[in-house]
Amino acid sequence: MITEQDVRRNFTITGSFNIKNDIIDVEGTVMLGTTTIRLVREIIPEILLPFGNVTGDFICQGVDLTSLVNSPKKVGGSFFCNSNKLVTLKGAPESVGDGFYCDGNKLTTLEGSPIKVGGYFNCVVNRLKTLKGCPKSVGTFYCDWSKKLPLLSLIKYNKILINKNEVVEQIMKQYAGKKPLRQAIIQCQRELIDAGFPDNARL
Repeated sequence: MITEQDVRRNFTITGSFNIKNDIIDVEGTVMLGTTTIRLVREIIPEILLPFGNVTGDFICQGVDLTSLVNSPKKVGGSFFCNSNKLVTLKGAPESVGDGFYCDGNKLTTLEGSPIKVGGYFNCVVNRLKTLKGCPKSVGTFYCDWSKKLPLLSLIKYNKILINKNEVVEQIMKQYAGKKPLRQAIIQCQRELIDAGFPDNARL
């Protein structure tokens, strides 16, 4: 049975929390670890206790995290799991009200991503080979360009940022969120191929 002491021993919480059926709901913000001002770097590979809803931010960045199991189901603010050692997003929240930051990990796929992200979805500085599993909706999608990475699935989003290749980014931005979607994908595909990026011109 999870106690208040268990929670405070493993997390810094700004706000109030409630434990019901061994699930922690928080009215406020959660930080993995107990050092508010980190003078000594903490290494915390997993989220030890399960969360339900967190109304503020959930911060688990830069602690060598290897799993997102026990993450909140819903985060009202932003979810920061950047600068860790994640190879999968399985266990991530189902919805995030603001930004989702998974940059600086070891991801090769986005499977396990939240279904909905209200703000930025930032996945730069990873090892992505595919964008399969990316959210159904985001405010802005931000990823690194690589020669072999299929990008056409991003056309469904209204705002797209492609790091490291301005030509590809400008082509993608022209068609981002345009309807009908099928026609926008075909036109974008043609432009990417003509510009010399045939591998990016795939779904």
